[in-house]
Amino acid sequence: MKTNGVSDHVLAERLHDTALFSTIFAVLQRKDGQIIQPSEALVIPSKSEIMSRWPGMSEDQVNSIIMDYNYEQDTLGDVEPTLTNGKLVSAIVERAMEALNMEEGQ
Repeated sequence: MKTNGVSDHVLAERLHDTALFSTIFAVLQRKDGQIIQPSEALVIPSKSEIMSRWPGMSEDQVNSIIMDYNYEQDTLGDVEPTLTNGKLVSAIVERAMEALNMEEGQ
């Protein structure tokens, strides 16, 4: 995103129109909503934990979920956080929190 010569207001509007903003805003609206670091998201639950979350699921289905978790872990683990990306995400989280506060009338 090019920001040279772009006002803070226009930049804030651009951030507001992103999928990341929508996702963060939705998470913050939940009572249990929290933003976690990628390293925390890399933890894969054990097979027994998965089975306890979805009782009655076949072993093939559970194994498929584990394969999905492994794929997501590998994909997320390959993402190199950069200073620029960190600043952008922080700005989006800040903007989402402001929008949530305005929505709640605070």
